[in-house]
Amino acid sequence: MTEASNTREAIRALLDSEDLARYMTMLRKVATRNGSNPYTRTEGKDTLPENLDAVNGEEWPDDAKYGAYALTGSEWRRLRAELGLDGFTRENQDIAAAKLMDERGSLQPVLQGDLGGGLQLDKSVMGRTQPKTIAKYLGMDASGLEVDLPPQAPPLPPDALTVGDRTVVPQGNRDRVMREKIAAANQPDSIKGRMVDLHNALPQNRDADRRLLGDGLPREFDGQLRELIDRY
Repeated sequence: MTEASNTREAIRALLDSEDLARYMTMLRKVATRNGSNPYTRTEGKDTLPENLDAVNGEEWPDDAKYGAYALTGSEWRRLRAELGLDGFTRENQDIAAAKLMDERGSLQPVLQGDLGGGLQLDKSVMGRTQPKTIAKYLGMDASGLEVDLPPQAPPLPPDALTVGDRTVVPQGNRDRVMREKIAAANQPDSIKGRMVDLHNALPQNRDADRRLLGDGLPREFDGQLRELIDRY
């Protein structure tokens, strides 16, 4: 057997560990915000085909995220080559995620039942997920984690909006209508984020909004923007 296949089979055998299975369930829920069908998820609205055997990720952008553990395109291609993984299958996603845990140093503590120790080494992938949420995903009390995770974010203002992958707070009625238009646009999060960034970079007036027209954004957004400019 090759070194890649030896490593792959060794990791596959570890997946039977009850503690590791529990921990990886938590990782999936954190990575996908407890979404449904985690193994076929992508960053945008599209999903991967149900037959993941035929998915190799060769064309994926380096920093785009896919699957149950939000693996980037570059991470997946590297691990696919290092471990000899054939297809973006559920099992291969689990193997790749466990290999990343090993690289971060969190795999061995988890296998030894030290979930808090694993979390301490996996803080970089927890984002702003709160300890009580992580504890819930692990099926345990938060007081038993004993880990220094990111502090709880202050509560958002009641008028905050989620636009793509950004949380924004409108600064007045005109700004609110603009951001609501962007949030409702039938576009991927990356495009919505670009809309928000362009909007934020411009002065808060009608002439500035006109400069957004034809700036590489989807044509249907141009139409929505014209309506908004005319309205104000």
